[in-house]
Amino acid sequence: MSEPIRHIRRFLCRSDPVAALFEQLARNERLLQRVRDALPSDVQPHCQHVAFDAGRLTVLTDSPVWLSRLRFLMPQVVATLQAAEIRITDSRLRVVPMLPTASEPEGKGATGLSPLAGACLLEAAKSVQDPALSESLRRLARHAHTSD
Repeated sequence: MSEPIRHIRRFLCRSDPVAALFEQLARNERLLQRVRDALPSDVQPHCQHVAFDAGRLTVLTDSPVWLSRLRFLMPQVVATLQAAEIRITDSRLRVVPMLPTASEPEGKGATGLSPLAGACLLEAAKSVQDPALSESLRRLARHAHTSD
């Protein structure tokens, strides 16, 4: 992680809601890695994201084909996680297709900001005292992808 990013992260973590979001993201990333480790290597890249809430594990994949394959693998994944003392009472699978990047105009890269990221940036902008930083966060949030 570059120095400016570390500095911004430290600054944003002064806000309890933002710090809680960073911690939740870190937990989800660790859990995602555990889920991927329990999967065959050809399936791992298609396991895009995981969430864990109140005993329910939600796994997001990038296509219905991989959802079908994951459906057969989930009992093994759940057993592996439960052996690591993660108490899973329910699991579900969801398809979230990847955003295409090939259709973007040349010279303009995708910001990669999801609507959730945009909402988080707006919340951070509301919670900071520095007006310049608040305005910068608001400008950045405007780059979030919106569903048309």
